[in-house]
Formats: sequence, C-alpha cells, structure tokens
Amino acid sequence: FYRVSTIIIEIPPLRERREDIDSLLWFFIRKAENDINKKVSRFEPGLLDFLINYKYPGNLREMRNIVERLVVLADSETLKLSDLPDYCLARSQTGAEKKENENKISYIRPLKDVRREFESDYIKKSLDLCRGNISETARKLNMSRRQLTNKINDYSL
Repeated sequence: FYRVSTIIIEIPPLRERREDIDSLLWFFIRKAENDINKKVSRFEPGLLDFLINYKYPGNLREMRNIVERLVVLADSETLKLSDLPDYCLARSQTGAEKKENENKISYIRPLKDVRREFESDYIKKSLDLCRGNISETARKLNMSRRQLTNKINDYSL
C-alpha cells in the first residue's frame, strides 16, 4: 500500500458537500442522456427537490445509479418520482412517516441487506448516545473495541 500511495487526497462524503449536489446531478443527467441517447428536459414536481435533499449514503455511485435509472425508465422527456428506487423513498421518510409505515413492506430485499442497514443505523445512534466514545459504545454493545472499529469502517460511519 505504501509503495503506491504517494499522495492521498481525502474527499469528504457527499452529505458533507451539499453545495456540490446540484451540479453533480446535472453532470450525471447529461452523461446518462449521452450514454443512452435519450433527451430529458423536465422533472415531475418534487423530484428535483427530492434529489437535491436526498442524503446519498452510497455517495456518488448511488447518485449516478439513481440518475441513470431515472433516465432509462423515463418514457417521455420527463423524469418521474415513481421511477425512483423504493429504498430512496424509504430512507427519506420523516420519523412520523417511518413509524406509520414500519410494519408495511412494499418490496422484498435480501435479509442480509436489511440487517446491514439496521446494524449501521443502530451503531451510529449508539455512538451518538455515547458522544463518539468508541470504547464506551463497544462496551454497551457487548463487543470488542476492534470489532466496533471494523464495523465503523465497513459502514463508513
């Protein structure tokens, strides 16, 4: 690793660079238009606001995939909210909406993915409650500090 890592450039995650989202969205839309040879010129009401305010836990790859999906599925020149992946809508719900919908399942995902998402959220909330203290959080979660550190790295927390 040290032979090839002469210069390390750290780029903060997209959730910390909200001001870049608009220009990145338009870049990916234009790229998808060229790749697919399809022109889009309109957004269904609320879609652009949704895309700008979405958290993008998968960073740029997730943004690119969402935009490509929207362009591919567009049956006219209008991108539609209904073409968003279900997981995007589920992640963007407010606390009240989540409570209301927590027992409803609109699609089935692999259990492994659901466990991973739950575990990531739970660890993040536990770290917040322990004010970022990894040792205390690990002790309360009944796991070793090393295991918790590995999970923090795996989930990019």
